[in-house]
Amino acid sequence: MNKILFLISIICSSSTIAQSIQYPNTPKEEIIDVYHEREVDDFYQWMENDTSSALSEWKLYQLKSTDSYLSSLISRPKVKMRLTELMNYEKVSQPILKGDKLFYYKNDGLKNQSILYVKKINSEKEEVFIDPNKFSVDGTVSMSGLEFSKDNKYCSYSISNAGSDWKMIFVMEIATKDVLNDKIENVKFGNVSWGKDGFYYSGYDRPKSDKMKFIDKNEFQKVYYHKLNTNQGVDVLIYENKKIPNLSKGIELTDDEQYLVLSLSKGTSGNALMFKSNKKSTNNGFKSIFKEYENDYHFLDNIKNRFLILSNENAPNKNIISIDPENPKDKVVIIPENMYKIQWAHKIGNHIFVSYLKDVSSFIVEYDIYGLKLSEIRLPGIGTIDGLYGDKMDTITFYTYSSYLEPASIYKYNIKTKVSSLYYTTKVNFDKTKYETNLIFYPNREGLNIPLFLVHKKNLELNGNNPVFLYGYGGFNISMTPGFNPINIAFLERGGIYAVACIRGGGEYGESWHKAGILEKKQNVFNDFIDAAEYLINRKYTNPQKLAIHGRSNGGLLVGACINQRPELFKVAIATVGVYDMLRYQKFTIGWAWATEYGLSDSLKMFNALFKYSPYHNVKAQNYPATMILTADHDDRVVPSHSYKFGARLQMFQKSKNPILIRIDKSAGHGSGK
Repeated sequence: MNKILFLISIICSSSTIAQSIQYPNTPKEEIIDVYHEREVDDFYQWMENDTSSALSEWKLYQLKSTDSYLSSLISRPKVKMRLTELMNYEKVSQPILKGDKLFYYKNDGLKNQSILYVKKINSEKEEVFIDPNKFSVDGTVSMSGLEFSKDNKYCSYSISNAGSDWKMIFVMEIATKDVLNDKIENVKFGNVSWGKDGFYYSGYDRPKSDKMKFIDKNEFQKVYYHKLNTNQGVDVLIYENKKIPNLSKGIELTDDEQYLVLSLSKGTSGNALMFKSNKKSTNNGFKSIFKEYENDYHFLDNIKNRFLILSNENAPNKNIISIDPENPKDKVVIIPENMYKIQWAHKIGNHIFVSYLKDVSSFIVEYDIYGLKLSEIRLPGIGTIDGLYGDKMDTITFYTYSSYLEPASIYKYNIKTKVSSLYYTTKVNFDKTKYETNLIFYPNREGLNIPLFLVHKKNLELNGNNPVFLYGYGGFNISMTPGFNPINIAFLERGGIYAVACIRGGGEYGESWHKAGILEKKQNVFNDFIDAAEYLINRKYTNPQKLAIHGRSNGGLLVGACINQRPELFKVAIATVGVYDMLRYQKFTIGWAWATEYGLSDSLKMFNALFKYSPYHNVKAQNYPATMILTADHDDRVVPSHSYKFGARLQMFQKSKNPILIRIDKSAGHGSGK
């Protein structure tokens, strides 16, 4: 909410600066690191020690300074009131069908956490199943990872404190709602897969200390089997790799309980795939289907002794193959690659639902298990479809549709009749008929057409004076598909244009689009974003005094690099939970997994590429835009020291009167929490 207050106050209001900022005298230590015989200063490396008393004092100063600035904004009360109205609406998730029951999350307005409800499929009577708001007084304990046993007798769920990626798994008996004594700790970036009398999960050894658990490297993840009504200490070790510490592991038991399928990854893209008969319970016995880590292999289901795999091997837009796991050379393409990227695929019974992206908008094709096309689900507009989950015997399923101007509507799909019907529609307090969404393509400096979504009031006048809020991500094969965010409406109502640039590094056009923006080609991502800004200025949508940019996580890196390289293009920059120190990111928590995307400074070739754009290392004395850097005290994915170090350096080198603010959310994590 605070980022939109900051944005509106500066580029939508007549008063651009609320007050002058007195920055702290941030201590510097004479730390020089040597990379490939090159000396690089890291004066703020001391800020990586999250338990430092000096850092605590520095953070307190920043919090007070930022709060004081935001409180002084003239437009704050009105904007806050409108944001509260816009966010206060009923939100309902897509139902999960289990047997004769529907499970779904609902939030009647402004509750900290959505409540999990259950009801019979043909009944309107609902009851609370789990209320996460009761987990803590302040509402900062969240729930995720809901999984059901194959007989629908039990469910497991995970809870997280203050937005941390560390989770605990609990088990509930569905009929009685009794929570069992089972409790699994030290779980992070893992999944749960149920067996007959328990479940498989991925976990870590207990962290060496509670103080360091939010910054220490996450290494040597293991796979276990937990039997119900037993202590975690007797869980059976299913798989570990003592030779490779940086290896993520996901486990799945097939629905017929004949096979265990193990996915191993050294990063955020590319994985090896192994399997074994479920009759063997030891660490040995896993056989390789795909040994290398160069491509993505996602297990969908097995049909007797053959596996269905969604893959991008020799198919940048992905295909679906049938393979004999005992003889991996015996593979057949069931659903071939085509000109549109496959975003995801789900199997329900003998039906495969495949989501394609056509110019960053979804459409769904339903196939049988032999690849014969059965039907197609089209959208009512430029938007995104999600959902279509189910079990072998299900004859109905659900999906959601949303867009920039439409919150999620839920549809029920009858698999037998191929008919979709509206199940639930969300109502928000604004008139969407006054606005429009357009997808245009702008040429980047290489002559490549880049998709750009523009959302604004109808009959927009191209006078070069419209406020623009430009968002970007550009990484990790993630596609920027349309989605609803109520806080953007307050900006649109004030005449703003919300823009999303679908730049390279993302997954909008398959693996080739992704690989054009990674490793030594990462500068392409920043170039595409800068070219989007210049296009909006040259085409008279806006001007540099009315242009704001925003990105989070990898998008925070994007914003940091762009304000270093072209600060004169932007009036406002908002960077959230970003990666800014590109030479040391791999030293903390799960950072090592991003090496497939960024590369490592250990390599001379990658050091040269990283050092050239690393936001922290490229701050210099110049006029920066008004900048807000947001992080969270329990972010154990992109550790907060990235934001501290980058923000301190910006404050030291800022030449203009534009504020450099650092906001640290309390009891929150990388993207979840309160």
